[in-house]
Amino acid sequence: MKIRLLYGLIVLALGAIGAVMWRLRRSTVARRAQTIQRRPAVVRESVRFATPPAPERPPAEAETPAAPPIEPTETSTVETAEPPEPSVEGQVSAQAPAIEEIPGERPAEAARQRVTVSWRINRTQIAGLVVAVLIVVVAVVMLILPSLSVPSPTAPTTVASQSQPQPPAAKPAAPAPPLPKPEGPTVDMKIVRTIKLSGVDDASGFSGLAFDKQGRIYIADSGASVIRRFSRDGAFERNIGEKGETPGKLVRPVDVAIDGAGSVLTVDKSSGQIVQRFSADGAFQSVVIAGGGFYSPGSVAIASDGSLVISDTGSKRIVLATAGGKINKELRGNEAMLLGEPHAAIMGPNGVVFSVANERLVRIDSDGSIVASKPFGAAGASHLAIVTGPPPRMFVTIPNQRRMLVYDVSSLELVGQAYFAEGNIVPGAGLIYRENEGLALLDTANSAVHIVIVK
Repeated sequence: MKIRLLYGLIVLALGAIGAVMWRLRRSTVARRAQTIQRRPAVVRESVRFATPPAPERPPAEAETPAAPPIEPTETSTVETAEPPEPSVEGQVSAQAPAIEEIPGERPAEAARQRVTVSWRINRTQIAGLVVAVLIVVVAVVMLILPSLSVPSPTAPTTVASQSQPQPPAAKPAAPAPPLPKPEGPTVDMKIVRTIKLSGVDDASGFSGLAFDKQGRIYIADSGASVIRRFSRDGAFERNIGEKGETPGKLVRPVDVAIDGAGSVLTVDKSSGQIVQRFSADGAFQSVVIAGGGFYSPGSVAIASDGSLVISDTGSKRIVLATAGGKINKELRGNEAMLLGEPHAAIMGPNGVVFSVANERLVRIDSDGSIVASKPFGAAGASHLAIVTGPPPRMFVTIPNQRRMLVYDVSSLELVGQAYFAEGNIVPGAGLIYRENEGLALLDTANSAVHIVIVK
């Protein structure tokens, strides 16, 4: 429809141009006619009639007295009348002034030329007018056609007679049903509080979630290359860091954590400054880890002793480092089972590391061997968190299915699953356990943080 409207406007513009050109042509012809009419008339010179000379006198015997001379007559002049004014009926008159018989000119030929000029002028005017009218008609038709309803080729319409009853009007399409609940055991889940995040228009780049002791919220925003800090009620307070590749700047932060001193640690997916430390007010403190063979790190977590757990998807390993950034161990699995590509990792009791890698929940012993691995049965696992209990539980979010899986920490047996069937909640961008409060999960679809209790 938009293309037809555009074509119609173009043709209408061409029609307007044609009309203007026809008008200019008409003005040109009128000026030519006026020029012809204003040519100076041929005025004959005054003729003074004199007495013809007397014939020679034949010889005679006696002279007769000569006749008295004839007095010359008064001078007579011939004036030419002005040509008539052109007609004002809208047609350009090509009437030429009356042609006098002048020696050397042919009146018949001059009249023929005048008729030929008049015929050419009228023919040009009529042709220009007809073309302009046709262009305007085509433009109007093309502008009207898009507004007419055109039947779909897949559903042809039929013309029913007046005697046949008309079918009832079609009902509006029903809203799409929610995602089906997955099979398996379920657990009771309750959202006890929702913190609506305000002050940031675009939450599509949010990833990672952390709280400080004052209850303030920290979220990594990979789209804006900053860490967002919100109040405990969800109001935006400040940005931490800025875009850049030098120390103290961020490129694509994907996770955030708060250490025991209240400092903000962030892991960057696309910068040589892998882990950096900032104060809660945004002041840059130090680069914790730079280089180190990382290739696309995905998460950073702080263990109870202050050590760091960093997952690296690209190098297929989990790195254990001190709080100062010294790398102590790399976990890749063993010959019996390789780790794969870990997306997130945390440290549980007794130095055991849990990771989400290749659609599996993996438990890695302190010596680096994989002691348990449980498949999810679905792709897209995002974050995980541990609730110390009792009983201790492991929670894993699967955003594309809007559900959360609950496992036993010791055996990695599936206890149940919670399904977010209402409110279009998409968990998975961030998940963390807050003691004495519940699980906090980041919902980027609604730009909110939900505090959840699972029984």
